[in-house]
Amino acid sequence: MNVEAAPHRGDDGEIPGPQYHQRVTPATNTRATTRANATRRQIILDTATTVFAEKGIVAIRVRDISERYGIHSGGLYHHFKSKEEMVAEILVPIVTSQVEAFDRITAKTSDPVEILTQGIEAAVAQTAANPDVARILQNNAHQISDYPGLDEVVRQRRAMRQRIENVIDDGIGNVRVPGRRRSAGRLADVLRRRPRRPPPPQTRRRLQR
Repeated sequence: MNVEAAPHRGDDGEIPGPQYHQRVTPATNTRATTRANATRRQIILDTATTVFAEKGIVAIRVRDISERYGIHSGGLYHHFKSKEEMVAEILVPIVTSQVEAFDRITAKTSDPVEILTQGIEAAVAQTAANPDVARILQNNAHQISDYPGLDEVVRQRRAMRQRIENVIDDGIGNVRVPGRRRSAGRLADVLRRRPRRPPPPQTRRRLQR
């Protein structure tokens, strides 16, 4: 006599139907792989950011980044075509967000002093959030202009400088001030620069008001 095995029952004593069985489909695998690749790609970018900040974008090789991350260079090329692509992906979002933040400020107020004050505060906040990127921009300023693949970074930095010049022009009216462009350039550098030490407590309290 054949004895049929009793069906498996769930914790509640019920026999689970087909809907209880998790099915792994090709689409599920694809989504999981995409998420894993995106996570690994971001970790590689974070590692590269640290290395570029420490040693500069020109001196670093892909091999240096792969060794720091702990994989072979070939594995790195699976996610990025070149070192230049990594540099661009690190810098472009930051310099673009700087211009966008400045535009949001000018959309809220037309007072040149207030625009520049808020612009500096926004730049300080962004630098604090991305200190390694700020170091890359500061320490590699001359190389960035001629570095392959960074045309968008150069364009955004020029756009930022032009916006600052326009605000200074609005503040001084038609008065011709010697060194205006140099002043705008220096201010643009301040907005991109990593502060060497934290501001004193009284300054931090004023900025937080």
